[in-house]
Amino acid sequence: MNRTSLDKIFGHSVPEYKIHNIDSGGYSNWKKDGVEVWAAGRHPNLADYEILLSQTLKEIYATIGASCDEYDPTSVWGLAEMSARAIISREFGDEWKDYAGQGDLYNQMNSPYHAVIEPLWANRTDFNDYLVKALAHFKDNPLSVKMPDIRWNANCELEIKQ
Repeated sequence: MNRTSLDKIFGHSVPEYKIHNIDSGGYSNWKKDGVEVWAAGRHPNLADYEILLSQTLKEIYATIGASCDEYDPTSVWGLAEMSARAIISREFGDEWKDYAGQGDLYNQMNSPYHAVIEPLWANRTDFNDYLVKALAHFKDNPLSVKMPDIRWNANCELEIKQ
């Protein structure tokens, strides 16, 4: 994945991310203005996936702003996960398919939520159009699965307990 393709997907210049390799999947606090990605080396495309996930979360933060308390944090995280996977499958093809189904949250929300996300991504006019429609859906239909280790902090940043 290159910078040009990321800029095209998100509709603006995406910052250079710093990749930190770790031995196993623990994620630190996802900061809305941060450009750090924590990625284990267990899959060749994992760092690229984490960049997509990080940038998607940043876009969500920018869209919901101070109204973050109106959104269920698990749903926001789930939307970011599903969005990154939709981008991977639609924009980057088969070389990503073996990675596309990882993680407990992803597996629990795989259906029917992908039936919503995939068409929204396929029929978007731009990333912001997609995100506004997807957030509206998740605000009205929050994820039924809950992850107690995910919460908003006082700065409307998504935190994950380790």
